[in-house]
Amino acid sequence: MLTHKKEHKCEIKAHKCGYQCPQCEYYCTEAWGHSGLHNCFHGNIKNSYISLSDSNSFANIHKKEKSYQFKQGEEAIIFFCDEYCKEQGQGHIHQFVSLNNIVENQFVRLFDKKNHIYECKCSYFWENILKFKGNFTTEDEKKFSLCNWKCKYPCHQVDEYCQLPLWHEPEKKISDEIYGNWIYEGHIFKCTHPNGVYSIFLVDQSGSMRSKTDQPTNEIIKSKLDNMLGSSIQAISNFCKIRTEQNFKDKCSLIGFSDKANIIFKDVDIDNNEKIINDCLSNLKPLDFTNFTKAFEESSKILENINRNMFFPIIILLTDGLDHYYESTISFIENVSIYFFIIIILYR
Repeated sequence: MLTHKKEHKCEIKAHKCGYQCPQCEYYCTEAWGHSGLHNCFHGNIKNSYISLSDSNSFANIHKKEKSYQFKQGEEAIIFFCDEYCKEQGQGHIHQFVSLNNIVENQFVRLFDKKNHIYECKCSYFWENILKFKGNFTTEDEKKFSLCNWKCKYPCHQVDEYCQLPLWHEPEKKISDEIYGNWIYEGHIFKCTHPNGVYSIFLVDQSGSMRSKTDQPTNEIIKSKLDNMLGSSIQAISNFCKIRTEQNFKDKCSLIGFSDKANIIFKDVDIDNNEKIINDCLSNLKPLDFTNFTKAFEESSKILENINRNMFFPIIILLTDGLDHYYESTISFIENVSIYFFIIIILYR
């Protein structure tokens, strides 16, 4: 009846909450008067648009492995509310308009004072602007809160991101609490990128290197070692010059060997060509038999201490002949657990 004396009575056991998501306008599915954030299965974003830092540019935004091109101010209707966040991934941010003076903190900051636009982290946007729970995993939420700065090296098949929180201060060193391998422009990454090559030159100084079948043209080297050993030194010098001219920040070590092996110099910058030549001329001369094993044993000691985050190791072997102990050399190389490349230069 329209009018009655008895109390009102409703046969619906639980009324639903009437709150709508500000973006997709879907209704909250929780009970009327519930506590905490609202909840629903979100639909297409009707009331938001794409914001770009450069209004004249375009942005490629992914949706289910497809890429869509957007320009400033275009509607985001092809996305669902929570789907958009998952697609944008680590460190994405949201913008909203507020006429209230919001207190800036680690979650929100002013973006455009004139138009009262703020930008915020994903968690703040869902809890304070949409006031809905996002259908995200714990791993999603953790990823959303991290820095969105990507590693710029072109070798990655999958984007590598900074390991620090979003909007962090520039970092100068890697602390024990942060997992990372290198710092670039204040960001910390777990990926590694060598800055150059660490060359270990193995120079054969057996008796046969006295041969003049190949001679150096450099006058300083020619005056001291006018033979194949001198040509080896000149080849090393030329290699270092070329790498220096190409602005590589390499380091190198050199081992002379016959039936024994000695480290002539270690951890030298390749632009120090004068030292490289002088040390070679002062310490290398043709001696006895050829034993590659001794040279590789010494080089393995150097390899163990190379900073792989800074340098990629290469062993360059300069020789004129065969190894008298090749079986032990092959066995040694096969059992070395350190990764490196070998380049062999053979003089005849």
